[in-house]
Amino acid sequence: MVELNKLVKAVLSVVPVVVSSLLVSAHFLRHGQFVLMGIGLFPLVALLIRHPLSVRLIQGILVLASLVWIWTAYHLAMARVAVGMPVTKLLIILCAVAGFTFASIFVFQTKTLREFYKL
Repeated sequence: MVELNKLVKAVLSVVPVVVSSLLVSAHFLRHGQFVLMGIGLFPLVALLIRHPLSVRLIQGILVLASLVWIWTAYHLAMARVAVGMPVTKLLIILCAVAGFTFASIFVFQTKTLREFYKL
């Protein structure tokens, strides 16, 4: 029963990683970039592998996903500025998504996940 409790805690702890992966994959899918979408979905598969290397790969992908959100925010904001549209809401939302994605990296610093992935 104790092992099941740890598993449930580990699964709940990785929810931010799952959400971040799904968001960036949806972003790439919307633009028809299927290879990048697959890379964005890779963390969902890698979460099933209880090895420190899989965690590092997930963290690397999440860093890149954060950069994608910042790049997207910049380019969308510049396009909106060029046509005289407001950019405040767009920047707030996309920077929040970038921040959430980046913060997802740190879920692996919790005691539960350090033990689960043997970090």
